[in-house]
Amino acid sequence: MPIAISEPWSTADFLVAAIALAHALDEIHERGLVHRAIDPAFITFDAQTGRATFGHGESPAPAYLAPEQTGRLNRRADARGDLYSLGLVFYEMLTGAKPWVATTPSEWAHRHVARAPAPLPERVPGSVAAIVRRLIAKNPDERYQTAAGLAYDIEAAKVAW
Repeated sequence: MPIAISEPWSTADFLVAAIALAHALDEIHERGLVHRAIDPAFITFDAQTGRATFGHGESPAPAYLAPEQTGRLNRRADARGDLYSLGLVFYEMLTGAKPWVATTPSEWAHRHVARAPAPLPERVPGSVAAIVRRLIAKNPDERYQTAAGLAYDIEAAKVAW
């Protein structure tokens, strides 16, 4: 069953799921694959087993595209685009809402390329907010470079929290 994001997740539940999601994405990348279509509708997380998996939809949802996937930048999409998309999912898990509102693919592309999301709520620990901000950086060079590095930082944030 896809992860449910109708309201904000608790910090404790988020951290457990985020670690599992980062490890699952690392497994994909370790096989030399780039997902290119991360969307909450195709992510499953089993809280009982702590296992997360990424499925595939027919095409990437405009709300979760990395800036370099919009066709508006002269950059090739790579694994860091998956990290951006996962950052948007994390943002939604923490707030219960997408970082932007848009109705057309063109509007979504503009948001991804040019608009900063609203800051995360104060209830989100600073270390977690910093992780999400880094994930959704517009420039791929400013994002996490690997899902393994992301997992390490989330695990450290969980210990500190």
